[in-house]
Amino acid sequence: MKSTLYRLICCVLFVSVSSCVEEIAFSTTHNKRALVIESTLTNEIRFQEVRLSHSYALNQAGPSYETNAIVSISDDQQQTYTFHSLDSGRYVSDVQFAAVPGRLYQLEIQTADGQQYSSTPTALTSETQIDALNVAMESIEGKDYFVIKLDSYDPTGQSKYYRYAYEETYKIVAPYYSDYKTIVIQNESPYKVDTVPKTTASTKICYATQRSQEIIQTETTALTEDRLHQFPVHRLPVDDFKVSHRYSILVKQFVQSPEAYAYFNTLNEFSEDENLFSQIQTGFITGNISAEDPEATVIGFFEVAAVNSKRLFFNYRDFINTGRPPYKNECSPQAPELETDKGNEVGSPLIDQLNSGEYMFYMANHARSEFFPGPYLIVNRACGDCTVFGSVEKPDFWVDI
Repeated sequence: MKSTLYRLICCVLFVSVSSCVEEIAFSTTHNKRALVIESTLTNEIRFQEVRLSHSYALNQAGPSYETNAIVSISDDQQQTYTFHSLDSGRYVSDVQFAAVPGRLYQLEIQTADGQQYSSTPTALTSETQIDALNVAMESIEGKDYFVIKLDSYDPTGQSKYYRYAYEETYKIVAPYYSDYKTIVIQNESPYKVDTVPKTTASTKICYATQRSQEIIQTETTALTEDRLHQFPVHRLPVDDFKVSHRYSILVKQFVQSPEAYAYFNTLNEFSEDENLFSQIQTGFITGNISAEDPEATVIGFFEVAAVNSKRLFFNYRDFINTGRPPYKNECSPQAPELETDKGNEVGSPLIDQLNSGEYMFYMANHARSEFFPGPYLIVNRACGDCTVFGSVEKPDFWVDI
């Protein structure tokens, strides 16, 4: 917290950026709620998105979202794309469309209270391909990591400013999965439980996807050519649960304008918190979006960026031949008694735990002991049912090797 506040105070007192990009102006307005606008229009044909929320004080629980706003993007050829509201301040275009070269695009918003906001007309940046995406195992400060790196080159030298985002998908294998389940035959003394084959789809293998939260940027203005070689986009500790079996990452490269680069770079300096806008209270960043009412405060930048993407797969066994990273959940089999009789009170610890929904059957207990007295070994549900952490539906892009 102290570090974050120090950053905020320093940013308000003095903010400067490289001479090759436009300086970002700051307002010293205090204690005013700002509309936060997040929008990147790309050259991908897809449903484009705009996100609207409000800044909040450090003593508040979290942001509030702007609902019932009128949102649109128009170009200089009189083409207008309207948006509709979904969840959590997210607005999605009614049709799929893409930004095209040579046109100017403008974002316009009217909030529920009648305030109007608009961006400056913005053109699409030049596109640059990701030439290569690879992974290597490296030791960094005494800890081993899988490091994802890329190569990119713009022979025209027009790109120069880059921002990256990634989407990682990983395979989950439940270590204590069983094709059988328990059924209660008799729920009173003498208690009786049996096992039967499962009739539902297997929950042994799942897939989970997470998107990057941090701002990742680089630029080539100081280099002799507009080339990136082995730029590190992401790194994962080799003992990360995500890389236990098979892992995939989709990296997106956004070519930014100098103004967009400066805005995101300064925003990144404000906070390392996952919600990058949550702690911006002492001063406000001004981007390329303004309000019709001079008293209204807005934080945001309408970016129109050319994007290129590349996907990479790798297996844990491609690098390490033995062992696996620790499972996401602690997995220690138990064998509770089927029936107990303590002080004239008869009960079934096994049935109680199964009925709680927190535990499930793993296998028959063939070696009963003082510490494992029951007829079955049971485990925490997360250890036998991968849907606790992911989905059994295999992504369309997934390839197993």
